[in-house]
Amino acid sequence: MSLGGNLTYKDKPILINELTVADLGVYTDGVTGAKMLLFKKHGITIPWATTNTVSLSKTNDGLKKGVLVSISAPSPCEDCNYDYALEIIKKVKRPGVKNDDLYGKSRYYGSDIAAIMTPSGGELTDTDKLTMEDQIITDITNDSGLGQREAGIVDAHRLYIVTVTADMSVDNGAITLTDSAGTATTVTLDGATIGANVHLINNDSTVNVYVEAFAASATTIGVMSKVAGGLFTAADGNDTTEIFPDTRYIVLLAKEIADQFEVRFPKDYATVYPFHLFNIDVTTHTAAGMSVWANGVEMATGDGGIATMTEAGYVADVNTAIAAGGYASLDLTGGSILYIFGLITITTMKVTYTSASNTFVTTWGYSRGQFASLDADEVFEVFSQLRHLGKLTPNVRITQPALASSWNKLVFRNTSTIGNMHGASHSDGYRQEIVLYLIQGYGATDLWDASNLMWENSADAVAGGGSWTADDNINDIITDWGYTITTIE
Repeated sequence: MSLGGNLTYKDKPILINELTVADLGVYTDGVTGAKMLLFKKHGITIPWATTNTVSLSKTNDGLKKGVLVSISAPSPCEDCNYDYALEIIKKVKRPGVKNDDLYGKSRYYGSDIAAIMTPSGGELTDTDKLTMEDQIITDITNDSGLGQREAGIVDAHRLYIVTVTADMSVDNGAITLTDSAGTATTVTLDGATIGANVHLINNDSTVNVYVEAFAASATTIGVMSKVAGGLFTAADGNDTTEIFPDTRYIVLLAKEIADQFEVRFPKDYATVYPFHLFNIDVTTHTAAGMSVWANGVEMATGDGGIATMTEAGYVADVNTAIAAGGYASLDLTGGSILYIFGLITITTMKVTYTSASNTFVTTWGYSRGQFASLDADEVFEVFSQLRHLGKLTPNVRITQPALASSWNKLVFRNTSTIGNMHGASHSDGYRQEIVLYLIQGYGATDLWDASNLMWENSADAVAGGGSWTADDNINDIITDWGYTITTIE
């Protein structure tokens, strides 16, 4: 685009499905001596300049949203009917663009209690709260859509936070879990650590059908329904004071990344907290590094040298690093599952892997919802109209996107200064912006070798100030051109 005047130039998108040495390279201009970046097949050249910038953004798969809802339900009266509901409002990335969600669609889930019990402390009794929660969870689960109505966009689970107050190997506590059919099962918790007691719950063949447990802190265990709509209750299992099922939540989880949501309710009826939980398959792991991010800041890089997945190993390393924002635990039952739970004081949380050789797999994860970006749909949309150029079509090089799930987007920006020209339509500065879309994987591949130089020849590399080597990739080309790549998260 021009930096002034009324002459502007559109950004130039370039798509390369399979990068080869014939696509781009660097050479030294024989007149100016400047290093030139050449897009060979497109006839585009960018000269080196101090104002050049190169930025990289990558496909972001997005993240499903999760929230905790705590029902408080202040009581307005005694022995009266009580109406209640949660409103779920659908949010999409671009309202009204290729969808009919210009305005947020709402769903109400709830009912009424014919005659509430005598209030306690200004709120409904826990029995009435449990009744309301059961109905809301059931209604959400049963919302499969009727006729032209689309199905609900969230799943609902139940979660208890159970406080363990002592070393269970000494005091032998227990927790009683009762399923939706009314069958009660008592699990003895005699582990010496919070992780050991998590394993005991997950290892019980009766309860692990409908619940799964994870450590929520060094002294608390989260017990959550395993499938959407699952109803159960938790209580102390041996009438001691060692275990307190003291907090209960409705957990709302987005079904799709493309459908995020908000929760509304009558004033003071409930409180909503962020929910962060990641379920990671660590059955196999080879020199894998893991990073945990909270509120946009990298909190921890896991030790890639752990040989056995034990409390004293990988989990302990993660917990040491993320102590301010969450807690990790390991379930070794039927495979190795690492749980990473984020405290409600954290706004956003994510887990990334830092080693190309890692074999960790995020089975599922929830945090503050994030829409996907630079996905296949977005790339296809950029290039979908390039064939509609009328008589100019034969004169334009056109490549259609290949089927790929992950892309890199490199934005090359160059500002050039030219001699002043008279007239209001001209400026002495022009900005060139090339947007290169490249399937992930090619960026790290060494394509330019002794037989296929990135420069015209090694003498050009020396003359241009480049550090030519035998094996180079696109990042090396950009570096020899004179710039590093700024990654945009």
